[in-house]
Amino acid sequence: VREAVVSAQSTVSSGINAEYGDFVTTLVTALCHNIDNTPVIMTATAILFSAAALLFLGFGSARSPYEFKTVGISFSPETSMGINENNDQVFRAPLCKGMFIGKWAFTVKAYLMNVQWDSRPVGDDNWLRIRVYTSLDMKTMVCDNTDSSADPAPHCAPFTYDPATWGDDDLYVLVTSSSGSPTYQYGLEVVASENDLLHPIPDAMTSAKVTDDGSIISGLDVHTMVQVAVPFASKLVTGTTGQYKVPFCFEDSFIARRMNSVTLVNDAGNSGRAGGVTAYVCTDKMLNNGECFRGVVKRRGQQYYDASGAMIASVTTDVQNAEFGPVHVLVQAQGDYQKNIAFTLTAKLVMEADKVASLQSTDSLMSVVGFLQQKFLATQPLPEDINTLYPGDEL
Repeated sequence: VREAVVSAQSTVSSGINAEYGDFVTTLVTALCHNIDNTPVIMTATAILFSAAALLFLGFGSARSPYEFKTVGISFSPETSMGINENNDQVFRAPLCKGMFIGKWAFTVKAYLMNVQWDSRPVGDDNWLRIRVYTSLDMKTMVCDNTDSSADPAPHCAPFTYDPATWGDDDLYVLVTSSSGSPTYQYGLEVVASENDLLHPIPDAMTSAKVTDDGSIISGLDVHTMVQVAVPFASKLVTGTTGQYKVPFCFEDSFIARRMNSVTLVNDAGNSGRAGGVTAYVCTDKMLNNGECFRGVVKRRGQQYYDASGAMIASVTTDVQNAEFGPVHVLVQAQGDYQKNIAFTLTAKLVMEADKVASLQSTDSLMSVVGFLQQKFLATQPLPEDINTLYPGDEL
């Protein structure tokens, strides 16, 4: 029995999560001290159950992320927009028929950049009207920032998007400028996040209005908004991992889309020696039992984990059409033993891969290299005689 227990302890101690070894050692020692005074059957049974539980906990925790979270999605134009007075612009937020963000809460807001927002009856009359529709025909309006007795605010009231009542089209935002200034520079953002289960926001269709606003956008371009993961802040203890779901809508009309994920370690929120993170990206089809398993943090010493983590972990990848769906970012915390690593995660859906490929030509690459060389040389002190630095060579 002693040999079986020691063997089990050794197996777990040298396994994936070595920190469980100390705990196993303590428990095995206590069990072995009582073997001579306890019936062998009872002792063996207790040992087997203990070893099995420890093996399950040790290997399970090594592979399974410490936390599973879903991040919100922000839709916005690629850049700030410009609009002349008394004009209209229309935007589309891709929703993929609500497959990934159905029954989520939405907020829509705009902000002026060149003038101060003033929607009072008496004043400069600098403001934007924001209307949200369930389809491009604009027959059903679910949000209007003028639909109130108060002065129009730079946002709509929060609402819930339910594909069962909305239909399978995307979300469309119509922005109309006032006449207080000749032009406006503004930003627009649609934010989607999981609904509060205890206090859910009502479905916008319960108060929707039927309109004939489709004629307003006749001849206007529809701007598709860029999808960005709402920055998500968390902490992980070194040696553990977290898995974060990003429900991007890739849209089947594309052959491939490029996305970028960035995990930034918050140095101000960490004490002692700086820790770091590594990051991996998985599609739904890459998951194994719901987990994005790409490796484990290795313990290099009694008080230290693998230090290969970085302050900024960036992953850029091209997702092919067959893999379209939510992506999952696996973050591993590395550094001193049992240290909290605070970090912020975000991601962006850029564009289809075949368009990005044109940016990677030899000419573009040489231009970047030349630029970096110029930046480097500009930081170097000039010698009195240039030949002392480059003897016999041309610059």
